[in-house]
Amino acid sequence: MTAPPIPDYWPSPTDVAALLRARTQDDTDVEVGDWTDTTRPTRDQVDDLIARAAALVSTRTGSLDGLPCKNADDIRSAAGYTIAIQTAMLIELSYYPEQVDTPRSAYEHYRDLFTQLIDELLRGIESCWASGDDGAPVPDDAPASPSWFFMPDCGGLVGWRTRW
Repeated sequence: MTAPPIPDYWPSPTDVAALLRARTQDDTDVEVGDWTDTTRPTRDQVDDLIARAAALVSTRTGSLDGLPCKNADDIRSAAGYTIAIQTAMLIELSYYPEQVDTPRSAYEHYRDLFTQLIDELLRGIESCWASGDDGAPVPDDAPASPSWFFMPDCGGLVGWRTRW
């Protein structure tokens, strides 16, 4: 079974390392600025945490494919940054739990930032679905609608004035 492709807007381990630069120390305590096989966590472990953070964020946002507004790329970019912040939180919680309640951890600051970002992201997504490419409201019978809306009756659907 092949894994689905990773969306372009997901952050890379390097993006997450930019948030947690001081945590990118190798096994000789040298800050390397990115995740490697000798950092804690490793690059592969950060990749796994990114996927987990993306799953957590997407449960709130839904699919970001097919957003109908002009700033859809900006929304996806904001989602990527939100995923990176969530990943940083997971790293702090899972690799440095003894420091989370101390001034040595940025976890609380990331948590506050995440709360703000996810709220803004959800408002942006809602606004995007409520407007078309030109910012005008989308007509009720527009074919592009979020997957959680029921499709409009264009005639001929079984059970909706079906013509036999």
